[in-house]
Amino acid sequence: MPRGSALYVDVSEVMESIERMKNTFSEETAEKIIHHTIVDTGKKSQSLIANVVTKDFAVTKQWARKHVLHMRATGPLSWEIPLSGARGLIGTTFKMRTALISRKKGASKRRRVKSAQIKRGSWSNLPDVTPHQGGNVIFPVGKKIAATRSESKKMVRVVGKSLPQMAVTSPTSEKLDKELGNFMLKRINHHIEQAMKNWA
Repeated sequence: MPRGSALYVDVSEVMESIERMKNTFSEETAEKIIHHTIVDTGKKSQSLIANVVTKDFAVTKQWARKHVLHMRATGPLSWEIPLSGARGLIGTTFKMRTALISRKKGASKRRRVKSAQIKRGSWSNLPDVTPHQGGNVIFPVGKKIAATRSESKKMVRVVGKSLPQMAVTSPTSEKLDKELGNFMLKRINHHIEQAMKNWA
């Protein structure tokens, strides 16, 4: 479950395995198994998160992986995966559609950015103007840049969602919890089986 700009790793799925392991192995062996499980999960977290997010949102796996940072411990049995808060750009990260501002005969054929594909398979309408940027129209610059003018008249790129914002969206949040939990469960059971073979 996301918490702030990090994805909290829910270990409830693996607690039964952890308790069973503590009753079977020495404390040192149990700690090694947990360590190896976390290392495995950390290495796989980028691709796991990217696979889930790209099914719901119109971003590439490369973009999603780039915004997943290194997993870190927050307690004895608590971990989180920090997520970069950088927001995707309209036009490059998210595709955009444009429309003529005026269709009147003789009017200049200026265009504005009408919509962007944030969620996969659907288009979100963008506001006609951006009040937080001085009430200026979002306009296309070339084929892949959506921009507006700030109050200081400086051109500013228009952004969409960030990875942390995507991660808190339902049902994406539930899918992330499930994928990470299932992966951790498989890895801890694998390491327990390996330890049992060595112990036997």
